[in-house]
Amino acid sequence: MLFQSAVFTATSAQSISQVDRKAEADRLLQQGIQQRASAQYQEAIASFEAALAIYQEINDQKGEGETLSFLGVVYMDLGQFLTAAEYLERGAAVGSGNDVEADSTPLPINTSDVCSFSNLETNNQISKSYQDVGIEQYPMMISQLDTYIGYTRRDGDLIGEFRALTQQGSIHYAFGEYALAEGALRSALDTFVSIPTSELPETSQISFLGTSQNTYKHLQQALFAQNNIEQALVVSEESRAKVFEFLISDHIESNTSRPLILNALSIEDIKKIAQQQNATLIEYTLVDKSSLVEPVVYIWVVQPSGEIFARTVDLSGEALLELICSTRSAVGVRGSDRASAPPQLRPDVLAQLQANQDEKLSQLHDLLIEPIADLLPDDPNQPVVFIPQDELFLVPFPALKDDNGDYLIENHTILTAPSIQVLQLTHDIADARDGATTDRPIIVGNPAMPTVTFLTEGGFVDTQLSPLYGALQEANAVSEFLGTSALTGDQATEATVKQQLASADLIHLATHGLLEYGDPRETGTRDVPGAIALAPGSGEDGLLTSAEILRMDLQADLVVLSACDTGRGRITGDGVIGLSRSFIAAGVPSVVVSLWAVPDAPTADLMTEFYRQLDQGQTKAQALRQAMLMTMQDHPDPKDWAAFTLIGESE
Repeated sequence: MLFQSAVFTATSAQSISQVDRKAEADRLLQQGIQQRASAQYQEAIASFEAALAIYQEINDQKGEGETLSFLGVVYMDLGQFLTAAEYLERGAAVGSGNDVEADSTPLPINTSDVCSFSNLETNNQISKSYQDVGIEQYPMMISQLDTYIGYTRRDGDLIGEFRALTQQGSIHYAFGEYALAEGALRSALDTFVSIPTSELPETSQISFLGTSQNTYKHLQQALFAQNNIEQALVVSEESRAKVFEFLISDHIESNTSRPLILNALSIEDIKKIAQQQNATLIEYTLVDKSSLVEPVVYIWVVQPSGEIFARTVDLSGEALLELICSTRSAVGVRGSDRASAPPQLRPDVLAQLQANQDEKLSQLHDLLIEPIADLLPDDPNQPVVFIPQDELFLVPFPALKDDNGDYLIENHTILTAPSIQVLQLTHDIADARDGATTDRPIIVGNPAMPTVTFLTEGGFVDTQLSPLYGALQEANAVSEFLGTSALTGDQATEATVKQQLASADLIHLATHGLLEYGDPRETGTRDVPGAIALAPGSGEDGLLTSAEILRMDLQADLVVLSACDTGRGRITGDGVIGLSRSFIAAGVPSVVVSLWAVPDAPTADLMTEFYRQLDQGQTKAQALRQAMLMTMQDHPDPKDWAAFTLIGESE
């Protein structure tokens, strides 16, 4: 009897231990799933490997097969498709009860070639890597992803379902099954739009949004491969609308009169917008090296007649981001120090620098304008709306130079928009107003600068921003022309400016624009990126942030951000993270921004000429063009006149 009791106790303890071990494996599996959803791929692999070891130890084949499938999908995320195929094959064999060769030995983890769809610096051979797996394993990979998708649907894991469908579409594309790729990618995006933003960890929302943008790009590739260029344009617009909606959804107050969601545009809607605005719309999608084919730029041109054309520019061998950065460097962009005097150089050195600048501006023209030059209007007064993406928002389009040596602004009236939908939104906002006036302007220049936290080599340090004496000169010149007074120095407090913004019909801010604000890696603060420097006091810190602007309901017809790179923002999707997009979301139809800090004298000349042209009845786009052309006469260097761009409504 005692022997029987001892045996029972030992068996019971073993059973309890088995249950505990399975519970631990299940916990590790779920932990890995959550880590993958947050793009913590290496951590997810570690969790899955630990779970796999336990499932194998307790002979739980169901858990083992499921974990192997999850590992396969993670390695797909990382672009390691041979490793992914092996894990998926092992998972299929375990699930079917077949013997798996070396199933107790984990496959080696190679972290030396880890890549991500959202990383411009990584593997540019994804399509080749899929094909290296072998056509014979293509059906198995699709089948295993189907199994995995079943797991995600069973568990209500929308993020996992979205990622798996994206991978499935990518595999179909790599093996030339473009219609199947389109179907899987559309299903992925249907899943994506059903994911509540609240379910995403705050720290991973931006990165997850970036992942979704790559899914939209893959779908555009699949459509281009089927020569369905119009639907590809519709998808491009959908992706930009999602980014804009993501920006405003959590920050615009529900009691404002502005729409929170942009309705999807059909191809007929797009044609109608071009016709109504009598404008040529040029939209770019940049497909970078980390996508399924060699890097390309897709360019759509929607003419005022409603006709749509598309061109593809091969970027293989072209480092576009490097070219854009080197062009800005050649132009003489000097960061935020707009008051610094240019260096005194010998004539031969100046000539060499000028030649280098011209060469860079011509190279960008050849890539971005020349392929569509035959589709641009002959009338220099007809608006041409550029709708860039990603780093293309940094391109100084007015200064791009053709083979005749002409700058683009000399032959065309240029403006910019985040998307065709936002262009229509700004048009509707302007249409609902009684008309542009300057009866209640607010002009701010060189406020008493606040203290801001910046990351330095020694850690985070509180730094008082330097004064901008040229901004004071600019504000005084503009206010004198408009017959009003400027808020400067200690008068330009955040509290005072906020109070006046609500009723202002014109807002002109000549001060520091802080693009780093909101990025915890730069300023230690997590927020919607971007802030405008004003004087602190009355309980305010002196930083008018993008998040604060988004919660406003502004009546201004025009905002001018004449500061330090205020048009750049953080580049994501359609560029909505910049300060300018916050003003549009707050109800302002037209925003003029600078892509770099322009020296003092040219800025004052250009801005006063801009307002003079507006006063003479020109549209905002025509006024900015004329101001550039006039400034160019006395200050021919593009750095002195090409920084400004009009975003939104032209009228």
